[in-house]
Amino acid sequence: MKVFFKILIITGISILIPVICFAQHWQAAGDSCYVSGGATRLLTDTIHNRVYCSGNLIAPHCPGYTVGVPASNCYGYSCWDGSTWISVGDSLPPENDHQPLCMYHDTLISSYFYLSYAEQYTGPDYIGKWTGSVWNRGLSDSTDGIVDKLKVINGRLYAAGYFGSIGNINTINVAYKDSLGWHAIDTTTWNPNYGLVDVEEYNGGIYICGNFQSRDGTISRLAKWNGTHWSNVGGTMFNQSMDGAEALCKYNGYLYVGGYFSPSMGDPGNSIARWNDTIWEPLGTGLVDSFSNPGQVQDMKVINGKLVISGGFSFANGIPAVAIVEWDGSRFCSFGGNFDNSIANVAGFGNEIMITGPAHIYDTYAGDTIYTCNPARWVGGSYRESCSEALGVKQVFINTGQLNIYPNPNNGSFVIETNGNAKQSIQVFDVNGKLVLTQSVNGRTNVDASSLTEGVYNVSIISNEGVVNKRLVIVR
Repeated sequence: MKVFFKILIITGISILIPVICFAQHWQAAGDSCYVSGGATRLLTDTIHNRVYCSGNLIAPHCPGYTVGVPASNCYGYSCWDGSTWISVGDSLPPENDHQPLCMYHDTLISSYFYLSYAEQYTGPDYIGKWTGSVWNRGLSDSTDGIVDKLKVINGRLYAAGYFGSIGNINTINVAYKDSLGWHAIDTTTWNPNYGLVDVEEYNGGIYICGNFQSRDGTISRLAKWNGTHWSNVGGTMFNQSMDGAEALCKYNGYLYVGGYFSPSMGDPGNSIARWNDTIWEPLGTGLVDSFSNPGQVQDMKVINGKLVISGGFSFANGIPAVAIVEWDGSRFCSFGGNFDNSIANVAGFGNEIMITGPAHIYDTYAGDTIYTCNPARWVGGSYRESCSEALGVKQVFINTGQLNIYPNPNNGSFVIETNGNAKQSIQVFDVNGKLVLTQSVNGRTNVDASSLTEGVYNVSIISNEGVVNKRLVIVR
């Protein structure tokens, strides 16, 4: 009987250990809490071994701190040193909760901030640097709009967002700074009524993404600057989706693009795809919600040799993966747990991963709710709940030279010409992603689209080799 009880106790302990361990994989970051979704940006500082966060913080180090009293919030910036939060600068107005962060010349810089309530409606926004005791800013770094992304590329500081001037120069939504000051990349291509959310360098080109469109309507959502002009990327412009391309990241020789898009919209994957300077490749079935609709990618960062992806989604190539997942170049691996909101931002801190966005984490096994505040941190090391099968990623977007449409723009009558003799089909989608025309084509084919209204359409040609996308413009 004693032996039986020993076996029972040991068995019970062995069952409980995974549950207990799992519950410890996600933890709150110290005794501070960002409130109202205010913590939206994270930045790893490997030089000083800390993580910076911008947003809306309740913490013991805030002046006049009282537990549970919102009036004692610290607004603006703090940093995590592994055990506690440290205030960075004076308190800022609570509207300032989306400041981008960047390390430039070993100094923390940020933008979209003002230091008093009086300035928020009257003064310009600034890009400022943290001196260690105060924020230093000047008109040489002021902007007439919002800077949504700051990123250092090849020693230059790039700014992307929604603005018409920065540092006393005229530009449209993107510029860079070097030792000589701010420079516009281009002042003629873009429609100024749209904005950018990310910028990245890949194979010598500068890529931008966001909710933007060129003045002539030929480029949108994602574009490449080759040093002399802008172009769309691989025949797809993510023009069918509401949010389109939202995040860019280089990883293992590819440019990864994440956002809200899907093949039904004429795009090369569900919410994530990669580009190798020639073709687009999906990552299996990609990232989808619980209803198999495309999810949304909000952030991607390379952490400890893996691409960590966060946003709002439920599955990654078929495996449960709520709001955050890891990609190693061939397969997805999930961390486990559920979140009651999307994860806006991720950052690495040693062997940990820090996240912002959710207010609670739910233990999948025990059904317990772990209150993490915001941010939370992953302390589970190399543990991963599940991984998808390794993918032989199928090429779905081919060289766009295999498809020509002319004249373009046209009045609804045009010619599609392919360089193959095999029977193929075309699908035409409107700006809402609705399929409005389908037709078989073979070599050179006349297409009658006179029933379609004026506007911009996405044309996909489908063959056994894959899919090619082209833009079609109808004017009358």
